Amino acid sequence: MIDLTPRVVEWLVTAGESLGVVFRLRLPLEDAVAQLLSDFARTEGGVLLVGVESSGPILGVPDDEVEGTISRLSGVARSIAPSQVQVGVVEIEGRRVVYATVGKQVSHQGPLKSRAAAIN
Repeated sequence: MIDLTPRVVEWLVTAGESLGVVFRLRLPLEDAVAQLLSDFARTEGGVLLVGVESSGPILGVPDDEVEGTISRLSGVARSIAPSQVQVGVVEIEGRRVVYATVGKQVSHQGPLKSRAAAIN
């Protein structure tokens, strides 16, 4: 997994979105996040940056939403691949970006599913 410093986040934003780097201004619904993190794990890994527009500007997650965003993202990460996902926050020029980095899964038998999906 990548150690996300402000400098690394700025570099990722400058490079733009790709198969392994996704920007979202706000955290999507849990099912969409679970799918994205699972897709990262099944491929070469990846990074989700929350608080960044798809066109690149870093707007940050509003201060009153940072803890909730971290909590929701951590919950999804724990449900699909807790040892492969690192969740954190980095501050850039007073703006907070919440991130999830996902390492490549070493061995894999079938699609990753959240616990909720496995129950249904």
